[in-house]
Amino acid sequence: MMKHTFIETRTGAGRVVHTANSAFVARTWFGLNFEECVAGSVKEVKVIRTYGDSQEPNESAECIALNRGLLEEGRTIFDSFETDGEGEQKGRRMRRFGEGMRSATQTGAYSGHHVHAGLDWDALGDATVVDIDLPGSYLGLPVQDFAGLEPQFDATLPADLKDRVTFQAHDFFKEQPVRGADVYFMKHILHDWSDKYFLKILRAIVPAMKDGSRIVVMDGVLPPPGTAALPMERLLTALDLQMVTALNAKEWSREE
Repeated sequence: MMKHTFIETRTGAGRVVHTANSAFVARTWFGLNFEECVAGSVKEVKVIRTYGDSQEPNESAECIALNRGLLEEGRTIFDSFETDGEGEQKGRRMRRFGEGMRSATQTGAYSGHHVHAGLDWDALGDATVVDIDLPGSYLGLPVQDFAGLEPQFDATLPADLKDRVTFQAHDFFKEQPVRGADVYFMKHILHDWSDKYFLKILRAIVPAMKDGSRIVVMDGVLPPPGTAALPMERLLTALDLQMVTALNAKEWSREE
């Protein structure tokens, strides 16, 4: 109530209704945070005592909490999302995660507006842009992501873009298959990974680049402590902690 996720119809009315905020988070973020993130958060201290300042995603608190054969090197929470459940419920966590990321592009700092405003795309001319991203921005040709998210991509892609934008299943730790693109674009991808894996992702793109190719990164930047409004600083700190809990990753400062 204090964060205006829900609100009274009028002061003292005793009747609580949804707001745009709760409508945004109800289906995806509540489930994701309560089922996965909270489970990891309660084990974070124990995991730090056990593994120290680990950069391995399979040693994250969330992986330990879900405990579904994820302790092998190279496994991540996303592996759990893809394989969780049986029958029609198989992969439900990954579908929910995809829905959450897609919803996030419709509001605030995650809005696609910042993608369009942040770079002079028109100056690229007749360019090839590879969007190494979750379905949502529709800038890339192709859009690359987990194979399991292709049905969601097909269901949400506007009809007038189907002849220009395609989905391509791709593991971004392996060499980039689209060679010679003008831009390789990553929106809220690199903050999911520790420095060790962040570098592996970038090194997998470099062999595909031509002279003049660019890697464009859209990620949050942590402001120096005490320089942002308190609600924003609290939100960004919580996001930073969530990256640690889920993947042993982090948000970066401008200097980092």
